[in-house]
Amino acid sequence: MNKKLSQKSKERRLAFSKIGRVLTGFALTVLIISGLVGTARTITTVSLENQEGVPLGWVELASGTTPPRLVMPVTFYDQREDQFDGISHEGRQFEWLRHGGNPGYGLQQGIVQSRIGADGKPVPSYSSIEATQNAGFALVNRGVFGNNPVQPSDPFYRWFNEVDGLSKRFDSTLEFRLMADGSYQAGGSGRNFFPLDSIPEAMAFSAGDYNRNTGHNFHFTMQFQTPIIVEADGTEEFFFSGDDDVWVFLNGHLVFDLGGVHEILHGSFRIGTPNADGSIPIHSTAAGVSTTIPDIGLKAGEPAQLQLFYAERSTAEANALITIRNMNVANTLINTSPDEIVESPCEPVLINQSVSNADVYSPIKITGMTSWLNSGTAYNLDGGFVNFNDNAVLQYSFNPDSDSWTDITLNPPSNGSNNSLFQQGAITLKPKGQSGDTVHFRYRFQSNNCEQGLFNVLSVMTETLTGSRRVDSDNVIMEAIELLLETEEPIYEGGRGSGGADVIGNAKNMPIIEEAGVI
Repeated sequence: MNKKLSQKSKERRLAFSKIGRVLTGFALTVLIISGLVGTARTITTVSLENQEGVPLGWVELASGTTPPRLVMPVTFYDQREDQFDGISHEGRQFEWLRHGGNPGYGLQQGIVQSRIGADGKPVPSYSSIEATQNAGFALVNRGVFGNNPVQPSDPFYRWFNEVDGLSKRFDSTLEFRLMADGSYQAGGSGRNFFPLDSIPEAMAFSAGDYNRNTGHNFHFTMQFQTPIIVEADGTEEFFFSGDDDVWVFLNGHLVFDLGGVHEILHGSFRIGTPNADGSIPIHSTAAGVSTTIPDIGLKAGEPAQLQLFYAERSTAEANALITIRNMNVANTLINTSPDEIVESPCEPVLINQSVSNADVYSPIKITGMTSWLNSGTAYNLDGGFVNFNDNAVLQYSFNPDSDSWTDITLNPPSNGSNNSLFQQGAITLKPKGQSGDTVHFRYRFQSNNCEQGLFNVLSVMTETLTGSRRVDSDNVIMEAIELLLETEEPIYEGGRGSGGADVIGNAKNMPIIEEAGVI
């Protein structure tokens, strides 16, 4: 979680035939419109200190703003204790200490299935109390069952949904504190994890339950999720210490199972390094027993969704200490799509870049953008950053299918912290799933050195509500095929953008009028 730089290597490839004369040196040919017919103007890129196409100043700025705490949105469900008829404990889920005896405390793995449900929540492994009993579940866990998908009538439904009179939802936050080793910790130990004690409405909801005699609000469940960018460098780790049930899913796969009503138990999982076939294993440990999950479809540089589900089911203790180390919590998910305008080597390429908020709870701000280009199909030091103030036109829109494109003015490329930040202020993205959670950028360029292909890195600087900055980036490879013939500069038809600046074509196309000099 303390990694602030994410550089994705998706290697999106755009192949195009080469019809054009070969020029020396590396430059961009940017088309600027004068009236209805445009001519080509050439600009050179700006050489800056960088880390594989990401400005070094941005890297340092992002890494230098590691906050002392991260506040994550979390959902709690306060749970009423199950009533006892004096005869049988069958079906009980919450509250055991009150009635004495030993109903089978301890680790119970396999309570939920290995894949997340269609509703984004765990699914019980069994659909009846007879099935849990036949599976050898301890009495304390036999009442935890339900269908797939979980139905409102299922006992398990109340765990992570509101059920009148049984469970009540409370949206809150969970604070992760920066530790000396660079990890982040949340929760508490020493019988001191009572997040609902500070919510008066929750205290009122469970008034009269046995657990309230302790002065605390036991009996609750908790869930939170966060996207991470998988590094697969062998250092990304998750640790949990506490009671009771806790399940963690990555991309919908169960990677950590510490189920059951139990005293403090410890466990962890670590994202491994890629195998020879590219698969990335998960190394998981629960109560001292280690297992390896060979492949859940993770890809280095790609986002994955981390989801945690927790339950406090009795009144003996309440412990939940969560530690996340070296996990790259994502602010944004970038999708870059290069559109080939025409089949020629040095003709314009339209770059469409969408940036989406990956946080389902909180908005984020995009404060700047850079575009690195070098010749060839891999990063090298011979490239530079596009100066969007020098004849290049950069625009954004929340609705790319409309005409609502707005010009953006950026600070000039420089080695300073203000490099390529938006002069008109940040662009705010709504939480994931809401209208306005994605913004689209576009710009066009030509290269005069396209026989070697082009390698492009698009990066955005983002900032959270807590002030934490990070850099997210995506790579595009424009791969050359063959050199066919020589041609003069093409001439294109175009129009003007909503901000009054000259642009080329409409939102989707750059129509060709004629290619002068083609044989």
